[in-house]
Amino acid sequence: MKSFKKTILLTTTALSITLISSLAASPCFSEGIDKQRNHKSSLANRSAESLDDLFARLKQEANSSSAAIIAKSIIGRFQQSENKTIELLMTWSDIAHRKNKQFGTALDLLDQITVLDPNYAEGWNKRATIYYEQGKYALSIKDIERTLALEPRHFGALSGFAIILETIGYPERAEQAWKAVLDIYPANLNAQSSYARLIEENAAILH
Repeated sequence: MKSFKKTILLTTTALSITLISSLAASPCFSEGIDKQRNHKSSLANRSAESLDDLFARLKQEANSSSAAIIAKSIIGRFQQSENKTIELLMTWSDIAHRKNKQFGTALDLLDQITVLDPNYAEGWNKRATIYYEQGKYALSIKDIERTLALEPRHFGALSGFAIILETIGYPERAEQAWKAVLDIYPANLNAQSSYARLIEENAAILH
C-alpha cells in the first residue's frame, strides 16, 4: 500500500512540475485564463478584465501591506460566481470546514460545486485545501492541477503546491513552485522567506 501511494505521489508530482516549470511561457497559461473567461457571461468577462488589472497591480506592488490588500481583492474575485447556488454551497462548505471542523460535510458540498460548475476554479482549490489538511496529498495535488489549469495565476494553489512538495520530500521542486508564486505576487512575504530558505538549503545539499 505504501508503494502504491508513493507511485501516485510521484506520478501526480511529475505532472504538476511540468505545469509549474512552463507556467509563465507556456500557451497553457493563456489558455487557462481563456477557459476561465469563456464559460462566463458578458458581466463575468468584465469582471475578468478587472481581475487582470488587479494581477497587474499585484505584480508591480513592492509594499507587502499594499500587496496583501490587492491579493485579498483577488481572492474575493476568485470566490465569486454567477451561480448563486454555488456561492451558497461555498459559504456552507466554509462554515463546515472552518467553524465546525466537519471535513466530510465540507467535502460533500465541494463535490457538488465541482459537478455544478467544473470551470469554477475555487471549488477545486478549496477541496485541495481540505485534502491537504487531511494528509491526502495525492488528491490535493490532483485538485491543485485542476485549479491551475483554470486559473494559472492562482497564487494560493501554487503556495499549497509548494508546501506539499516540501512535505513529501521534493525541496528543489518546492523552490520552483515558490518562485512561480513570486512571479505572480512578488511582495508575498511567506513566499519570499520560503524561497530564500529553500535556495540556501538546496545549495547546501548540493555541496
